[in-house]
Amino acid sequence: MGCGSRLQGVQAQTGWQGQAQQPNTSTPAPTLTPQRPDGSTAPIASYVAQLQTGKHKHVFTDIGFKDKGGRDVLVARKQSLLGFEYEVVDEYGNLIGHVKQHPVSLHNTFDATGAQRELVGRVKHQLLGQMIFQDNFWLEDAGGERTVSVSGDAFNSEFTLTSAATGGLLATVKLDFPGGFLRNLTAYNLGRYKIEVYSNELSPLMLATFLVALEHRRETQRAI
Repeated sequence: MGCGSRLQGVQAQTGWQGQAQQPNTSTPAPTLTPQRPDGSTAPIASYVAQLQTGKHKHVFTDIGFKDKGGRDVLVARKQSLLGFEYEVVDEYGNLIGHVKQHPVSLHNTFDATGAQRELVGRVKHQLLGQMIFQDNFWLEDAGGERTVSVSGDAFNSEFTLTSAATGGLLATVKLDFPGGFLRNLTAYNLGRYKIEVYSNELSPLMLATFLVALEHRRETQRAI
């Protein structure tokens, strides 16, 4: 997630388009979202993310991102089987940042830090006071201001990420159920998600952090 990643030009804390040259800490201008001929919104990029083996060769621990051509573009590498701490690298193995969980009583916090451990933002998952079938996620910047709102469907299989400032669509993340009981079960066990990105306002590192939060939720549900 030298750069030049296929994840629409991954940069340290910037957006999804253009070739990445040097880490850039400035905030990018949002990309204008294209439209399909029927007037509906078209994504600027599409990916599939799912669990894969990593340093623990016989355990699915890492979260890999592939583009439409099946090429690896980003990997969140889990550092230990005992906790939720990841390093995020691009397709060439260059370090983009880190993700680490910090559980508290009211919500789980997943910190996203850059390659030099500078705080970039957080994903929070509310644990108490949530609706029965609704998980409550949101994203914050380094200053603690909510930047992205997340809404899920009734079964928490599809999530829509929107800008807290403008309400604009940023991305959709949904479980990829190909059809058929066994194939659907395999997709769920692998945490396979289809991702469509509509704006470079959402950085690859923060998207990876959101996927880590989803994987933590899924593992917790399976353990119950």
